[in-house]
Amino acid sequence: LLKPIADTFREQFYTERLYHKVLAKGYLMVSKGLYYAGDRLTLDGFINLLSFLYLKVVRFLWMKLDIMVVDLFINGVAKFSFKTGKHIRNVQTGLLNNYVLFLLIGIIFILGVITYSLR
Repeated sequence: LLKPIADTFREQFYTERLYHKVLAKGYLMVSKGLYYAGDRLTLDGFINLLSFLYLKVVRFLWMKLDIMVVDLFINGVAKFSFKTGKHIRNVQTGLLNNYVLFLLIGIIFILGVITYSLR
């Protein structure tokens, strides 16, 4: 007769079982639902979308800006330097007669500019 009452007291009025079966299980179900709906779908989806857009923008900038602008400019400067050096190489002969001729041409050019600007 007293055994059910003793069991009730020993089990603390079954509050711990009730807590785990109702409150804790409900809390776990709600938190799992929020995790999948909020974190996995919404936040991860948003982060994945940002990553996708970032890669598209970076690839576009690489193709348009780097390859079509920067590389063309750098290659153009290199080709210009190479061709200019090719032509100037013929000027440096090591012969004094050529250097004196270039000096004389430079003096005549400067005197011509000064004479033209004094008019």
